Amino acid sequence: QEKCNAMDALEAKMNEEIKTLQSTLEKTEYELETEKENQKEEQTCWDNTKSDLETQLNGLEGELAEARSTIADLEEKKAGLEGDKAGLEGELAEARSTIADLE
Repeated sequence: QEKCNAMDALEAKMNEEIKTLQSTLEKTEYELETEKENQKEEQTCWDNTKSDLETQLNGLEGELAEARSTIADLEEKKAGLEGDKAGLEGELAEARSTIADLE
């Protein structure tokens, strides 16, 4: 009878430990699932941020290309104006020379 009681007590203790382990396992699985969901949301957030930054970068690269094109156009116009200025200065020098000759 004592052996039977000892076995029953041991079985009850083991069943209690199994329940505790099952409970711990369920909590751990829940925490793991929650962490997975949090990481998934965080990854989505990072992906969206990355996408936004790439869009901004593309826009800035476009603006930079436009600015470079504008600078090139302005430099071309400047060169043309400098050529016009040199031509007018030459004409002015000729006119002055002509005036000097006439005086």
